[in-house]
Amino acid sequence: MFYDSHVHKIIGTMQCKVALVLAITRILGPMAGLSSEELNGILKGNQRS
Repeated sequence: MFYDSHVHKIIGTMQCKVALVLAITRILGPMAGLSSEELNGILKGNQRS
């Protein structure tokens, strides 16, 4: 039980981080002049680490 809830918490926080990154890149990406290809590269890099 403890292990499962711990894993769910980790997955939940990771989803929150990904959602935040997506929201930030959608807002700041165009302002910074980044293309969608560059944003995809950044997101893929974040997912690896």
